Amino acid sequence: MRADIDQYLFRAAVGYGAVAREGVRVSGVDITADHAVVQLTDGTVLRSEYVIDATGRTSVLANAYGLREEPCRFKTDSRTIFTHMRGVRPYDSVEESSGQPNLWHQGTLHHLFDGGWMWVIPFDNHAGSESDLVSVGLNLDSARFPRTREPQREWDAFLDRYPAIKRQFAGAEAAFPWVSTGRTQFSSRQTVGDRWILMSHAAGAIDALFSRGMANTMAVIETFVPTYLAARAEGDFSAARFAPLDVLNQNILDNNDKLIAGSYIAFRDFDLWRAWSKMWYLAWNLGVIRVAGSYYQYVETADPAVLARLHQGPLPGSFCPELPSAQRQFEECFAVMERVQRGTLSAADAVPELAYLLGDGEASPSPLNLHDVLRRWHDGSQETQKLIYDWGRTAAPAALRPYFHYDRATIPKAAEAVVTA
Repeated sequence: MRADIDQYLFRAAVGYGAVAREGVRVSGVDITADHAVVQLTDGTVLRSEYVIDATGRTSVLANAYGLREEPCRFKTDSRTIFTHMRGVRPYDSVEESSGQPNLWHQGTLHHLFDGGWMWVIPFDNHAGSESDLVSVGLNLDSARFPRTREPQREWDAFLDRYPAIKRQFAGAEAAFPWVSTGRTQFSSRQTVGDRWILMSHAAGAIDALFSRGMANTMAVIETFVPTYLAARAEGDFSAARFAPLDVLNQNILDNNDKLIAGSYIAFRDFDLWRAWSKMWYLAWNLGVIRVAGSYYQYVETADPAVLARLHQGPLPGSFCPELPSAQRQFEECFAVMERVQRGTLSAADAVPELAYLLGDGEASPSPLNLHDVLRRWHDGSQETQKLIYDWGRTAAPAALRPYFHYDRATIPKAAEAVVTA
């Protein structure tokens, strides 16, 4: 459960020396040219050299400085109702198998439908489970399904539209009343300033589809730490010093917005969804290539410059920062989806266009066979990963080749400067 993971990470931070103050709220922040002061509601005053705001939607600094964009700039416009439930049946027990390689109940299950999607996350699906709860959330296109004040009735009406899903929840009971949100998305015009930064979830949010939130947060932290250490060494905590973090924050959000907005468009047609989902599959593999390649090279060489290299691409916050052609490929695929949304391109005609763009892209590893956008299952097997490794060493574009083969001479000197600082 997420709360258990949060507690673990919190205790780990305290174990490493973080000073924790629980059960208090921030009443004010005063940032001057040479320090920052944070006031707590219990009267405590904390003086520091830098403030990291990781408070989320209700960001203290965003509210204090009026940083939220109104209206929110993102294309995705969705809302959520959610709860935890008991007695949810494994979907495999109420619907015949579709030939999938794994049981639906072995992981998070997403039900997709025209106008939205829902998650079913079982915490009770293995022998060592300590919880009998299942997290259930329904995400809806706000334009198609305007918010109501009765989420329980909304849930009941949803189940009546989808008999197979209704069978899965026959006899299930909510552990607490359904929660109904307004629009999930929010954005900020600025995410760094003199002596402060908004972390990923304080900077903005899109939608839980693809579960990108934790990965995005880690990407921001991983880039922030060396930047902060260098700033501390030189006594320079200016917004200009941290400007690359603002670029990273904003680009991460904008790219994820297009990935998810394209998905809501694709939900209207199964073949279109199968094709668009290959864009996510490609993005996921590019992420694995960069992170795993850097990690294993570091394990083998103990050379920290291979980790700093992750920050050297010209397009931070994109799915493949080293390769501009990968971003162009993504933008062209999203443009296809926008034509479908406008009604100038049919779903059936969009599928071959996506197949061409994905299959012939410079950043598309040939073992993924992305020409076949209608293939039903995404192959994440070890065998396929081995084929991608072989592709990377022999046929990948030059910008990606270093992630498959360690060559000290190819690592930019700028990366060494970041690590040294």
